[in-house]
Amino acid sequence: MRKKIFVAISLPENIKDKIMLHVKSDDFALLPVRWIEKENLHLIVEFLGYVEDDQVYEIAQRLHEVTEGMSLFSLNFNKIGAGPLGEKPKMIWMTGDESKILKELNKKIIDAMSDIRLVKSGKKHNFIAHITLGMIEKSKLKDFEMKEKEVNMPFSVENIELMESFKEKNKTKYAILESVKF
Repeated sequence: MRKKIFVAISLPENIKDKIMLHVKSDDFALLPVRWIEKENLHLIVEFLGYVEDDQVYEIAQRLHEVTEGMSLFSLNFNKIGAGPLGEKPKMIWMTGDESKILKELNKKIIDAMSDIRLVKSGKKHNFIAHITLGMIEKSKLKDFEMKEKEVNMPFSVENIELMESFKEKNKTKYAILESVKF
């Protein structure tokens, strides 16, 4: 059976709580957006794709190798706005200060998984660390506008997680397959 997997950073509960306060505030409550449920908030480091069950163990082992010797690091998210940047927005996301450590982790994961054809080594993409907060209703995409909101949400990253995405009762759910501490 194939699984849809990705590497993510789970958010601390206090950060999820702060996000939900913003989402429910007057600034955002009336926007035509399908908001992400609190328990589903996370930061994707790299989407790996669809894999067979028997590949999950090897992928988890490679993530342990990638993170060997890594230390805790901090991230700071300071803006809620529409994204992706430079395109007609499709989502509301939270972005923040650029993190060289996070970009390097993303690159190491891409390189570590390239020989099992999940992602291409040297893959050219502009990695932008973001947390998806909601999806703009398709019928409203054309005319959608919103002002960016300044926030302050620093937190420490202690681990990454190999996660699976699946549908259950027409809702997207996530399961942690492996947690890798630094």
